[in-house]
Amino acid sequence: MTDPELLRLALEQVLDNAVEALPEQVDGAIRLELRSQGEEAILTVSNRGPGLADSDGSEWWVPFYTTKSGHLGLGLVRVRRIVEALGGRAEIRSKEDAGVAFDLALPL
Repeated sequence: MTDPELLRLALEQVLDNAVEALPEQVDGAIRLELRSQGEEAILTVSNRGPGLADSDGSEWWVPFYTTKSGHLGLGLVRVRRIVEALGGRAEIRSKEDAGVAFDLALPL
């Protein structure tokens, strides 16, 4: 059980980021995967964009950090706070030039 509206807001933000991260020359595939692992349901949103060069993605959770002109850098901070308020956790996985995956893990 969870708050569907809060989960929708978090998922929209992650999907928006995935779409914006895809360069025009890359096949625009965004993948959503839902699986259970132990006591968690894990929703993964991934793309085949450029990945995170020389980064583990930890700075993406810092308020006002952004690599996009005209953005405030609060979207992923909001995602993490929503998921944590629902009793879960949010993580970023990346390989340079192999895309980024966001895991939103919620208790079953």
